[in-house]
Amino acid sequence: LFPRPSRQKHFARIVGRLVPAMPQSKTRSVVAVRPESRPESSPALPLLQPALPPDPSFISESRLSVVPEIVVQFGASIFYGELSVGAVVLNIDRHGSVDERCCMRYETQNASALAGETYIAQAGSLIFEPGEVSKTVTVQLVDSDIFRATVEFRVALSEPEGCILGAYLHTCRVKVLDSNYFPSNGYQGKVGEDFSRLMLFLGYCRWTIRAGKLMWPCLLILLLDLLRNAYLVALVALDMYLVNVVLVDSPETEPRLICDSRVETTYALAAMHVVPW
Repeated sequence: LFPRPSRQKHFARIVGRLVPAMPQSKTRSVVAVRPESRPESSPALPLLQPALPPDPSFISESRLSVVPEIVVQFGASIFYGELSVGAVVLNIDRHGSVDERCCMRYETQNASALAGETYIAQAGSLIFEPGEVSKTVTVQLVDSDIFRATVEFRVALSEPEGCILGAYLHTCRVKVLDSNYFPSNGYQGKVGEDFSRLMLFLGYCRWTIRAGKLMWPCLLILLLDLLRNAYLVALVALDMYLVNVVLVDSPETEPRLICDSRVETTYALAAMHVVPW
């Protein structure tokens, strides 16, 4: 649809404000209308005039001096590294203009993986010189022959200068995988074979002791299991004492009562059954 002739000038002024002025040879627009498609009673529509120059009051100084934004971010949200490799490489990419120099800082952060145990803490600065679009950061991993579960740590970008950080990829996660066998590498190549349960349990005990932090929780669990077994043994002993001593009305069992009478001893044994250990 074409604007009415009475609104032609107003429409051109609006277009001129939204579209920057261009050379005369490139801004002229011509609309061809076939004569048979136009009703005979309607007058010929004039050609659309070139866009008027933009109103200086509409364009602010900030719009005239727009510089393309430089966005720096990680190449992925999650990186994977193996302890057997000994290091993981992270790539940081620059998007936008490459004519300027920009820099920022990076730093590793603990999560389920702890610095000094799984990886070496690292921090520093990254400088993108004009023309550079990618940088890499190498984080060293701490390997051992002990099986470890999959853990992760974070690497964050901060303090950008001459650029902005990505809205979501300014921080990445690094998952650390272990290629060792559980509970020890002695079972390598023996997957699917029958094992001695006793030897497997002893290997598990050695693994918990060597793992350090898992040793005391495992010993506590074993101690609680032993206490539960001791409680069951105590209940059996009380039942035997009740049947063989308390309920036997004989002068020979009188000295073995824990209370003055058999009735009081029976109540004491009942209380021992319900008292929490």
